[in-house]
Amino acid sequence: MKHLIKIAMLVGIVTISQNVYSGSITDTFATGDTLTATHLNNAKAAVNDNDTRISAIEARFGNQQNQEVNVDCNADADALKNLTIQDKTTYLLTGICNGPITIFRKRNVVLKGASSDKTVDGVQLPTGIVSNPFAAIGIYESIAELRDLTADASNYVAGTGNPWGSGVSTVAVAQNSSARIYNTDIKGGDWALDVFRNGYARTHETVTITGFNEFGISAYYNSHVEVLNDITVTGRVGTTDTFPSAISAGFSAAIDIRGGGTLTSPTGGASQWVPPDYTAPIVIGVYNAGVVRVRSAITLVGGVEFGSGSLLRMDAGTLTGDISCYEGSHCRLQNVTHSGGYVWAARTASLRIGGTSTINTTGTGFTSLLGANIGIRDSANITATSIEVRKNATFYTGGSPNLNSSPINCDDRNNQINQGGTPSLIVFGSCP
Repeated sequence: MKHLIKIAMLVGIVTISQNVYSGSITDTFATGDTLTATHLNNAKAAVNDNDTRISAIEARFGNQQNQEVNVDCNADADALKNLTIQDKTTYLLTGICNGPITIFRKRNVVLKGASSDKTVDGVQLPTGIVSNPFAAIGIYESIAELRDLTADASNYVAGTGNPWGSGVSTVAVAQNSSARIYNTDIKGGDWALDVFRNGYARTHETVTITGFNEFGISAYYNSHVEVLNDITVTGRVGTTDTFPSAISAGFSAAIDIRGGGTLTSPTGGASQWVPPDYTAPIVIGVYNAGVVRVRSAITLVGGVEFGSGSLLRMDAGTLTGDISCYEGSHCRLQNVTHSGGYVWAARTASLRIGGTSTINTTGTGFTSLLGANIGIRDSANITATSIEVRKNATFYTGGSPNLNSSPINCDDRNNQINQGGTPSLIVFGSCP
């Protein structure tokens, strides 16, 4: 095998050597000879031949510098759509360009607003497209960057004249693609920033996501999204989807929120979250081995739901709505302020509440059931009408949490309660 590799390397070196070897100058000279036009033309031909060979090598191995192409969509809205996207090219957009724009099997492509004012330059899906556009900007098997622009699929949202119903993305990053997004507004669509099939996306400063029908940021099928700076995600009022969310992940995908900001799910759907199933919209919904990590203080206008072996770790923030963790999932809340919804762990899930978290479920419920486990640790503060531990579930305390005299009710089974640390104001209600 090693010999085959060496032979292949030698063949490549010989091939490259042949490409860079300049044409020969066949003239001979002696001291005192006069240079004629023929002599100079022979030298010129040899140099030009060498330049041709070097250009061929550059074309084969690529120029390391991005070229810039000006695209004036004020003059022609289809100017960008009519171009053939090239490797290592920055497209400077003036005005709003018609989409859909597809970047397929390209390297280092940049779409940038020429004015640096993201509200006046960008890409939109116009009305009247006769085939499914899939995405305003689609990035597939490519490396790309979006900067200083707006991506808009507001004309294609289920229930607003979209002939294909659900399924149009605003920005899609998929099939082993990588995208960096700076100073960009992402508007409309059913899925706003849609990352799937081994896709990777990273958002930087002043990214806003608004007007989406189902998911604001979604990651599926082994994909990864990093949100590095503060972000605003606000869904559409009047959604046609029953269970939309601002953040959605699943099938071994992960979303890592490192900055702060505000997340708000779409609201107002006719069939959405009918009580008593939900008391507020779900802002983060993760299923089928999905992962969401929240590292900085963020405001969640709604609740969180994790199922089917998923993971939530939230290190700070405010949450107004339900906390649901079930089907073998693990949810860990540290330094979180919660109100306006219930806490529910079921079907062998585990829920950990610690740090300086404040949880208030008054008037709703605080429940561990069906083999689940809820742990209250550190100096967490819990206020609940009652804490229910049912159907082979367990509950434990550690550190010095304050349960504020919330009664704990059990199914009269032994070992459902494990009291560790020094919890204050604990009342065992119907527990043995």
